[in-house]
Amino acid sequence: MRHLDHQGVGTAPLLHLVTDPRLPRAQLLAVIRAAAENGADWIQVRDHRASARELFDLAQAVVTICRPRGVRVAVNDRIDVALAVGADGVQLGGRSLPVGVARELAGDLSIGVSVHSVESAVRAEAEVADWITFGHVFPTSSHPDTTPRGVTALAQAVQAVHIPVIAIGGIGTRQVGPVIQAGAAGIAVMSAILDAPDPAWATAKLRQAMQ
Repeated sequence: MRHLDHQGVGTAPLLHLVTDPRLPRAQLLAVIRAAAENGADWIQVRDHRASARELFDLAQAVVTICRPRGVRVAVNDRIDVALAVGADGVQLGGRSLPVGVARELAGDLSIGVSVHSVESAVRAEAEVADWITFGHVFPTSSHPDTTPRGVTALAQAVQAVHIPVIAIGGIGTRQVGPVIQAGAAGIAVMSAILDAPDPAWATAKLRQAMQ
């Protein structure tokens, strides 16, 4: 993980693609390949319903696509699977192991932590997370009943910590500017690429907007 100052100055913003288990496997892998070839920096393999073997098979396929293209892979929640497939990192959430415990188990894996408040961001940094994913920033279909945190709260989280803050939630090309101006070190998206008619074009447009 590239460490940044709290404004993300001096390094190009990072583009994370978070996978969606609703997509058929072949389609998902084709989208990941398109994203990896058109500007994605990280692929986060996310499927809370999968068995360890199912997640292992998916993550292994993702690493096979991404490694030759210089794109890094994180596995959500499952440190064992991340280690087994030779991933680069693990993304922890509210139901995951505590960051300190994960750090003891994770070896050289980078650790990201999903947070929803400034207080949680500060706590994740104190627990030696490598980056924070903050959201959801804008309205999103994946959390239709939860009030978005907004750009102001994102900026407050950025100011409160000295590790990279990745913004997530309802982000498309039009939302990239305000998010980066708020100091985010990058964005994490799902539908903006996964649901696009042309995922390669969508990834390239997001990358262009981030410049």
